[in-house]
Amino acid sequence: MSSRRVDLIEENFDAAIRIGRLTDSTLIARKLGSAKVLFCASPKYFEAHGKPKSPHDLRHHECLIPGSIGGANGGPNRWPFRGRKNEMTVAVSGRLRFSTATMTHQAARRGLGIAAFPEFACADDIRSGRLVSVLDDFDTDHGGVYIVYPSSRYLAAAVRAFVDLVISRFTPEPPWAIKSGAIKSGDGA
Repeated sequence: MSSRRVDLIEENFDAAIRIGRLTDSTLIARKLGSAKVLFCASPKYFEAHGKPKSPHDLRHHECLIPGSIGGANGGPNRWPFRGRKNEMTVAVSGRLRFSTATMTHQAARRGLGIAAFPEFACADDIRSGRLVSVLDDFDTDHGGVYIVYPSSRYLAAAVRAFVDLVISRFTPEPPWAIKSGAIKSGDGA
């Protein structure tokens, strides 16, 4: 396991899970699900600060920002949104930046602000009510979650079995997918 992007062929890997938009056309890729981003905070945070009704409202909220994302040296962070008619990015800020996504997740659960998470990282918290998502009418899909493997006519049986197992467990609906209407959404109330 590594978050480092490996060269499967050069480094002799059989397969990898990739998140985002794929650029390497020499690999075979099978999509396992969406990499949709959700904007979430705890019910406690929204009780104290209200819910944003539009992406621009985030400028008036505490946003939790992982240190690896955004501008260098603590500069502004821009979160992308696609509305029904246009695309936009919104500059967000907050007093807290974290060195890991795990720390950001814990801070959001404790009511310290709004954070952007991939759906697969926050789905259980949304289902349980520990987090509430807002701005769900804005498309924030950042590609997909894929299993990729080298193009090979003679794919090893063990690799083929692994790929088939992963695909069978994640498709047609990955376990993190929040069904439409099941999200505890921010309606501005």
